[in-house]
Amino acid sequence: MSKWERFKREWEKSFAAATFAEAGDYETAQNILGTNGWVVLAGKGKNISDRTVSYVKNLCVSSKSALRIVWQGSCSEELFKKKCEEIPHCIDIIEEDLRKALPAYLRSLKKINMIIFACDSPKFKSLLNKIGREFSCPIVLVSAKNKI
Repeated sequence: MSKWERFKREWEKSFAAATFAEAGDYETAQNILGTNGWVVLAGKGKNISDRTVSYVKNLCVSSKSALRIVWQGSCSEELFKKKCEEIPHCIDIIEEDLRKALPAYLRSLKKINMIIFACDSPKFKSLLNKIGREFSCPIVLVSAKNKI
């Protein structure tokens, strides 16, 4: 198969997957792209660092995972869309308390590869423990603060 034919096939797959994702059928989009599950980014607040978004994006690319973002607060969806446009992703901005909503949200997903928390609040320690006991995947806590 020529490079052009491979490019054309990948192009068509990408647009087909985007169509399903825009319609809300994320699992079909994942299947079309051949991704290996979800990386979930969960957080709270108004800001997220570019470093965190780049880290998550690179993780998704290297593991061939799609990205689910669940965020409490008014963080800009445009930032996520701009930075993560090359990978299949879904953004859910929630109003309710993340500590209560996240476990149910995670239970609704199939094939979670990793959970990444972008929140420095000590109140989330018990949530991390609860999720760690219930889900058998790596959990990463990223901090916006630069500590040396």
